[in-house]
Amino acid sequence: MPQAPLLTTPPRRGRSLRAELTLWQLGSLLLVIAALGIGTLLFTEYYVRTQFLEIRKAQAESVLYGSDLALGLQDSGADEQTRDEWMNRWREQGGAALLAGWNERGQMAFDALTPELAQAFIGTRGEPLFADGEGFRTVAGQPYYWRGERLVAGQHSAGRAVVAFPVPSRTGLLRAILRRSLPLLLGVLALALLGSFLLWRRLRRTLLDLEPADIAALTMRQGQLLSTVTDGVVLVDEAGRVTVANAPAAAALRLSKLPASLKQVWPELTQLAPDEELRRWPLPQAGRVMLVNLMPLAGGGHLVTFTDREEATRLAEQLTETRRFVDAARARAHEYGNRLHIIAGFLQLGRSAEALKVIQDELDAEAGLHQALAGIAEPRVAALLAGKVARAHELHLTLSVSPESVVPRLPPVQADALVTALGNFIENAFEALGHAGEVRVDIGRDPDGLSAEVRDNGSGVPTGLNPFARGQTSKGAGRGQGLAGVAALARAAGGEVWHERQGEWTVFGLNLPLDA
Repeated sequence: MPQAPLLTTPPRRGRSLRAELTLWQLGSLLLVIAALGIGTLLFTEYYVRTQFLEIRKAQAESVLYGSDLALGLQDSGADEQTRDEWMNRWREQGGAALLAGWNERGQMAFDALTPELAQAFIGTRGEPLFADGEGFRTVAGQPYYWRGERLVAGQHSAGRAVVAFPVPSRTGLLRAILRRSLPLLLGVLALALLGSFLLWRRLRRTLLDLEPADIAALTMRQGQLLSTVTDGVVLVDEAGRVTVANAPAAAALRLSKLPASLKQVWPELTQLAPDEELRRWPLPQAGRVMLVNLMPLAGGGHLVTFTDREEATRLAEQLTETRRFVDAARARAHEYGNRLHIIAGFLQLGRSAEALKVIQDELDAEAGLHQALAGIAEPRVAALLAGKVARAHELHLTLSVSPESVVPRLPPVQADALVTALGNFIENAFEALGHAGEVRVDIGRDPDGLSAEVRDNGSGVPTGLNPFARGQTSKGAGRGQGLAGVAALARAAGGEVWHERQGEWTVFGLNLPLDA
C-alpha cells in the first residue's frame, strides 16, 4: 500500500495559523487589487484623456472658426492694443490658455496666461512657432493641446491663428483617480481582514486550537505510532471506506490504494453493527480468523484493530496450556490431598480395608479418565478436558467424558473453535448446576465431520432466549458474550453450534467439517 511519508524530524514552529491566513489573504487581495487597479487606472486615464481631448478639439474649432477672430485680424484700422484686447476676450470666452493670431500684413496679436506659454508658441521676432496642424507641448511641466489654422473672412484669407488648451497630465489623472478610489480600497482591505479573522476562528475550532506546527507534529507521532503497531489498524469512515491503514492491515487486506471500499476488502466486517463496541470478536477474513476490536467514533465511522487468531493462539498457547495444566494439577493435588487425609485417617483407625478401597477407587477414576481421553489426539482438547474434570471434583460435580470420544489432530482454526466451544459449554453447565448435578461430554466422528456435545441435567435455557445471540443471557448485565463468540468462531471454521432440550438434559453441540 502506498504509505504517506512519515516526518522524521520535528517541524519548526513558524507563524501562527492566524498570521499565515492573514498574510496569505492580504497578499492575494493586494495582488488582485494591484492587477485590477492598474488595469482600471490605465483604462480610466485613457478614457478621460480621450474624452478631454475631444472636448479640447471642439473648443479649438469653436475659437478658430469663429467669424469674429478672422474679422478682427483683417481689420486694418485697429491698433495693436485693440487687437490684444480682442485676443484677451476671445481667449477667455473660449477657455483657452493661449490665443495668437497673425494677419496677412504681418501684424501679430496674442494673449497668454503665462509668459512661458507665449515664448513656447511665439518666436523672438514675433513669428509663429506652431501655426498649422495640431499636437501637444509641455510647458513648465504642464501639457497643452494646440491647434493652428489659416483663417478666412468671406472669400479672402484673414491670416493664421494658434490656440492652446491645458490638458491633464497622466500622473495628475492617476493621483486624482487614486484619491477617489482610496476609500473603496480601504473598505475592501477591512472586509478582507474581517473575513480572515472569521475564517481563522472557524478553522481554529475545527482544528481543536492546534497550530500548523502542532498538527504536523501530531501527524508525525501518529505515523510513527502506527508503524510500530504489529496488529492491523484501519480507520473506516461513515461511508464504509477504509481511509487509514497501517502496514500490517494493508498486507492482510491486500490494499493497493486508499481510500478503499470495506465491502470489497472485508465484506464480513460490514455485517457487524458499526455503532456497537466489540472486543476480540472472531471474524473470518480471506480463509483466516481474525480477532477484531471495533470502536465507534464520535464523528462517524469506526476504528478497527485486528490480529490473526492463529498467531495470537500460537503466542498464547504456552501460557494457556501451562495455566490449564497448573489448574488441573492444583485441582488434582487438592483431590489427592483430600484422599490422602482420608487414607491416613483410615490407617490410624486400623481400617486398612477402607483405605485400600479409597486408593483403588482413585486408581479406577484415573484409569477411567485416561481411557476416556485415549482417543483424543488433539493435545489442547485433552488438556482442557483433564482440567475440567479436576475442576468438577472441586465443585462437587460429576464430569464424565465418553470413552468412545475421538478427536483427531485438527487444523489450528478448527482446534481453536473446538477448545473454545467445549470450554464455554462446560463452564456454562457448571454455572447452571451450582453444587449438584452431572455433566457429560461426547465427541466423535459423524458423516459430516466432527460432532461435540456437552449435556447437563440442570434447569435448561429459558424459553425464548437465544444463548448464541450477543448480549442475550439470563446471567445479568455484562454477560452473554461467550457463546456469541463461540458461534462466530464456529462459523469462521465452517461449522455451526446448536442447543436443545432432551428430556431432563440440556444439550449444547458443535458440528465441524473436517475438510473445512
